[in-house]
Amino acid sequence: MSLNNAQKFINEARNNSDLRTKLNTAPDNTTREEILHELNMVFNYAEFEDAYNNMLGNCQFEEQADDLKNFKLWWDFLLHY
Repeated sequence: MSLNNAQKFINEARNNSDLRTKLNTAPDNTTREEILHELNMVFNYAEFEDAYNNMLGNCQFEEQADDLKNFKLWWDFLLHY
């Protein structure tokens, strides 16, 4: 299920600096999609938003929520620039 893939991506990318570096250095979104496809993390932006909102709602501490919000800012920035 793609929502699960989005959650998997969020968890993996938050904890895996190598994956973030790979995504940061990818020349375009097509290449980023290929990277995620290879890792069986295929999802669309609506599924990402749903996973993010679900995870944000489950945060027990402000620090967890802030970390997740910062991750989303990074991902949004990466997709649009």
